[in-house]
Amino acid sequence: AGAGKLAGELVQSGAFSKAIVIGGGVQHAGRNYEKGFGIFSDVGICAQNLMENYGLERILILDADAHAGDGIYAIFAHDPRVLFISIHQDPCTLYPGPGYRNPIGEGEGLG
Repeated sequence: AGAGKLAGELVQSGAFSKAIVIGGGVQHAGRNYEKGFGIFSDVGICAQNLMENYGLERILILDADAHAGDGIYAIFAHDPRVLFISIHQDPCTLYPGPGYRNPIGEGEGLG
């Protein structure tokens, strides 16, 4: 989780123009639970850190993976500052199960 946070900070500070963190399964970890090989949501931690400590007002998280990013969705479903897009295989055929086209946020994060 620290590598994702650091990558975001290095790009935001201008030290690097882009950064990448190699890993997998972290899109399944939620705010207070681990799931699908993800103990911490490095993407969620990075996004939250950039909004709270660097003043970012809008963040786009694009998850292009075979599996739906259910943990990231759960973390940011109510947050209107975060647009989370998950491109994944049909959830009827693959773990974790959620990820149909109708979950488009909740409450203030709807839309």
